[in-house]
Amino acid sequence: MRIVDYFSPPRCRQVNEDDATWGYDCVCLLAGDHDTYYHYCGMLTGGDIVIVDNAGKYYLVENASKAKRYIACEHPQTPEEDFDGVIQRLKSEAMKRLTERKMEERQNDERKHRARLDELKAAVPFRSGLKWGLQLDGRVVVPPIYRNIKSPVGCYCAVEGNPNQWGIIMVAGKVVIEMRYTDVEINENGTARLTIIPGKSRR
Repeated sequence: MRIVDYFSPPRCRQVNEDDATWGYDCVCLLAGDHDTYYHYCGMLTGGDIVIVDNAGKYYLVENASKAKRYIACEHPQTPEEDFDGVIQRLKSEAMKRLTERKMEERQNDERKHRARLDELKAAVPFRSGLKWGLQLDGRVVVPPIYRNIKSPVGCYCAVEGNPNQWGIIMVAGKVVIEMRYTDVEINENGTARLTIIPGKSRR
């Protein structure tokens, strides 16, 4: 729990210089630690916080585990206990973890997206009124908003918006080629022939 003391200036060094401009002291109470209180020094990227006790000892409190770990002191005896050096290292490590986590999340999202596309390759065109869409096992995956639609080829599908205006969507519905061609043919290797006018096309 963080409590702002509007009547006292900051009593400890700040992790981020901008925080020092607040002009207020922040007191911190840790869950399960009923013996004392701490002054709040700031938050690192990722949610870990830095606190200091009344003896001038700085601690890192990890966001995930809530564990408190000594990192520095106000009067260091060794370079490893120097606040400025420790904070720079912790900031660097926190940014590296964030970058790695974002990359891992992006890779997981890409894997899920590819798996979803592989599943949707079996989708088939269906008609509702005068419009066409795609469905898989009776479930609508692309709503019937197109004038015409061809059977998917791999992860792609040719669709007609207005008369003689064809384009390409992914089987999940994302438009990848705008509908402005008189015809579209998708090949098994993922390429396509786009007919601009009869007798003139491009790939």
